[in-house]
Amino acid sequence: LEDKLEALIETSPETSNDDDLPKERAILVGLETRARRLAGSYDLDDSLQELERLSESAGLRVVAQATQKLSTPDQATYIGEGKLQEVVDLARKYEAETVIFDDELSPSQLRNVERALAKEAPLARLCDRTALILDIFDQRATTQEAKLQVRLAQLEYQLPRLTK
Repeated sequence: LEDKLEALIETSPETSNDDDLPKERAILVGLETRARRLAGSYDLDDSLQELERLSESAGLRVVAQATQKLSTPDQATYIGEGKLQEVVDLARKYEAETVIFDDELSPSQLRNVERALAKEAPLARLCDRTALILDIFDQRATTQEAKLQVRLAQLEYQLPRLTK
């Protein structure tokens, strides 16, 4: 999926009018786990650089990053409570409209982080790498069939994340 996206980004024409529009501010959040360090294929800095390029492709301007090292992701919030508060503070400070996590969040993590953001930075929406990539595909889809395929993928992604 990411390889196809990279090819799409490289071949898409840039328009000068897009540079004149104000870009939505985003904060990137990354977690370096023991498993990621042992795998050695993608370190956190490389992954966040790629996420920043994806964010820019989606029309976002990255204003801050927050990173943390944990042996395993926090089950409730993916990052620790203290780091989550730091992310909320950054969102408020920079008036960020989007907070993007480098990895896919579980439905409960997504819900818990959204609650924390809603209390102190209500303008910020939350997404993860997968949602960002789907958003880029949605922006770039031109044919009706492509738009339907992207919409189906978005709905399938959102299904386990729906709450009552």
